[in-house]
Amino acid sequence: MKIQLAVLGSNDFLVLLKTILGTLSHGLPTDEFILHEYKYDRLEDIANVVCETRERIDAWIFSDQLAHDVATMQAVFQKSRVVSRDALALIRAIAPFEQESDGLADHFSIDNMSEEEVQDAIVALRFVKNVYRYQGRLEIASNAFEDLLSFHKVHYQEGRVKLCVTGNHLVFESLQRQKIPTLLLPYRETATSRMMISVVSEIKSEQFKHSQIAIQIVQVSNFNTLMDQDHVFYDIYRTYLKTQGLLLDYTEQVLGTFVSIGNGRFMIFSTRGIVEKQIDRAIHLLHQIT
Repeated sequence: MKIQLAVLGSNDFLVLLKTILGTLSHGLPTDEFILHEYKYDRLEDIANVVCETRERIDAWIFSDQLAHDVATMQAVFQKSRVVSRDALALIRAIAPFEQESDGLADHFSIDNMSEEEVQDAIVALRFVKNVYRYQGRLEIASNAFEDLLSFHKVHYQEGRVKLCVTGNHLVFESLQRQKIPTLLLPYRETATSRMMISVVSEIKSEQFKHSQIAIQIVQVSNFNTLMDQDHVFYDIYRTYLKTQGLLLDYTEQVLGTFVSIGNGRFMIFSTRGIVEKQIDRAIHLLHQIT
């Protein structure tokens, strides 16, 4: 079964993705997944895409943290990743700008990067004096765009930074319209392809695990002894039939096969994935038959 992989991002990210998929050297197993590409030009596009497609997708890849945060307001994803920007991506963006701008890059604000990656970049960018990193707050996820935009604007307007570096194209365009010096963090082919390979590998492993045969055995304690007691035979037999009925109902729920092997023993064959998804039903069944 092929993996259904959705990618939601900016146009420049989707262009990069096409380049990666067209390069065999990246090692992506393209025959093992079907890629669904979705571009967003407005935040509303994200909500629309997620609501229309979430049920049939195995994993989501988002081009930036803002897209991910907006999407998670609409749905809970089994598996999702945000494309990371590493220290080298920041260095490639900042270093040429510093040479051309005559010192504007020594104080800047940044988003879509981890603290560790920012610090690694600063070691190489010796001219940098102050960096303000956006960390985001879950409580403002519904207002994430405005909060992110405000983060950069306030730092610039209050003179703490001379440059804003963002990983989101909508924030980049908005800051540029306001004549605020801004750079858009680039994506790196190797980092992006490694992440996609990792996601596909994880899903393949999970699919294999979920397809494994699961056998559940139910044993009625002291069944033969109870059945030999004539004065309670019919009561015990009714209970036995009721138990069998409950087990059959559960077997249907897990799309399994039911086998009665005698002496109060039953076996249910299904798959590990279905059984794990229906674990609450298994617990409920135990309460019913005990």
